[in-house]
Amino acid sequence: MTTKKGDPIKRVTLADGRTRYRFVIDVGTRPDGKRDQRTFTYDKLGEARAERARIISERAKGSYVRPSKVTLSAHLDEWMAGKRAIKASTRRNYEDALKPVRERFGHRVMQDVTRLDVQRLVDDMLAGTTRRIGTKGKPLSVRTVKLTLTVLEQAFSAAIDAGTLVRNPARNIELPERAKRPATVWDEDQVRTFLAAVADDRLYAAWLLTLLGMRRGEVLGLRWSDVDLTRGTLTIAQNRVLVAGRVEIGTPKTRNSARTLPLPEPVATALKALKACQARERLAAGRAYSPTDLIVINEIGEPVHPEWYSDRFWSLSKRAGLPRIRLHDARHSTASILRQRGERGEVVAAWLGHSDPNFTIATYVHTYDADAEGVAVTLGNVLTGPWEASAAAV
Repeated sequence: MTTKKGDPIKRVTLADGRTRYRFVIDVGTRPDGKRDQRTFTYDKLGEARAERARIISERAKGSYVRPSKVTLSAHLDEWMAGKRAIKASTRRNYEDALKPVRERFGHRVMQDVTRLDVQRLVDDMLAGTTRRIGTKGKPLSVRTVKLTLTVLEQAFSAAIDAGTLVRNPARNIELPERAKRPATVWDEDQVRTFLAAVADDRLYAAWLLTLLGMRRGEVLGLRWSDVDLTRGTLTIAQNRVLVAGRVEIGTPKTRNSARTLPLPEPVATALKALKACQARERLAAGRAYSPTDLIVINEIGEPVHPEWYSDRFWSLSKRAGLPRIRLHDARHSTASILRQRGERGEVVAAWLGHSDPNFTIATYVHTYDADAEGVAVTLGNVLTGPWEASAAAV
C-alpha cells in the first residue's frame, strides 16, 4: 500500500532506510485553549489508517483519551494527595493496599496496564507469591486482596473521570468466595461472667463501656468532659487509635459515630467510682501525675496503649474461663444481644454508630433520641451485676 498526494498519512523514510507512516491530528484542546496536535507514527500504512480512523471516531463521540506517559505510581500519588477528607488510619490502609500494585507495575505507563496485568497480580497475591506485609509464600486472604482491588479500582475510576484512561482494568475481577469467620461472640451469661471476674479490676468502668458496644478507639478517646454524670449521658467526640504504630487522636470514625448515648445505671455508677479513684491516685502521685482529661489512664495519669487494652481484655477473659474473643468481638456481642432482646436493626445501628445505607442521617436522628433510652435500659439489665462490688473496690 502506498500513500497518495493529499493523503493525511505521509510516508517517511528514516536515515537507515526504513519506512514509516506518520500523521498529525487534532486530539482536542490544551488547558491554555490552543489546539492539541499529536503526531503518530506506525510501521505499516494499514495500522496508521486504522488508528487515525479510531481517533476521529472516538473524538467525535467524546470518548477519546490522549496518549500519556504518566506512570501508575505518579497517578496514585496524585490521587492519594487529592483524598484530603479521609482519616490518617484510612490513608495508611490505602497506602498498604497499594504496595503490591506499585511494586508490580507502578513504574509502567498507566495507560499500558491491562486487565490481564491486574488479574495476574491478584492471582499472585492469592497464591502468596507477592505480599504487602508478612512473609512471602503465605497466601493473602481474600479480604486483603479485595481491599487492594477495591482501592485500585477507585484510583483507575478517577483517571477515567479525568479523561486520562479509557477503561478500568481493575473492574469486575473475580475473586474466590471468602470463607466466613465463625461467629465468636458472648451471650448474656458470658457477659455477666466476665463482669463478675473483673469486678475488682481498676478499669471496670472501661470494660462496661466496651460492653456497651463502643469501639476501642472510642473508649480510649473518651474524656471526662464528654461525660455528664448528672444527666447520665456520654458523648463520643473523638477517637484514639493506632496509625502505623503511633497513637493518634482524631474525630470519630464516621459521621454517624459521633453520637450521644444515655448511660445505663451500672455504667454511670462505675464511672463515678473510677473518677473518685483517680482523684485519690492524683493526690498520692503528686507531681508525678500526668494531668489529662482522658478516662482510661493508668495510676499516674498516663493514657493506656491501645494494644495493652486489647491484651488486658484477653487476659481477663482467660482468667474468667471464657472463650477467647477479640476485643472488637465484644462490640459484636452487644449487637447480637440487643437483636436477641428484640431491638430493631436501625436502632442498634444508631446505638453502635454504624452507617446504614438504608437509612439517612435524618432517619437516624429522628428515631435515635426516642429509642436510645430503650437500648440503655436493655443494656442496663444485661450489665446488671457486680458493679456495687466494683465501686467499693476502687
